[in-house]
Amino acid sequence: MLRVGRRLVHTSGPKTLCYVSQSTDPYTNLAFEDWLLRNTDPQSYVLYLWRNRPTIVIGRNQNPWKECNLDMMQKRDVLLARRTSGGGA
Repeated sequence: MLRVGRRLVHTSGPKTLCYVSQSTDPYTNLAFEDWLLRNTDPQSYVLYLWRNRPTIVIGRNQNPWKECNLDMMQKRDVLLARRTSGGGA
């Protein structure tokens, strides 16, 4: 379950929204970030603060076998997550 605190800051210009995630689950946080991108008015300002448990987040087109030490990640209980955008880890 995602628990996110929301604060609306009133200004004379575009809406300013601030979200603070209570979750440390990277999959939940990345999904909410993607939802914000797709469902927030492009004219508004959005600040989304979140913190994950130990996780490597890679871009959409990255190869985890080339970018990550998967054996070490498994030994240290580090998760692997993929975001919908491109870019490096």
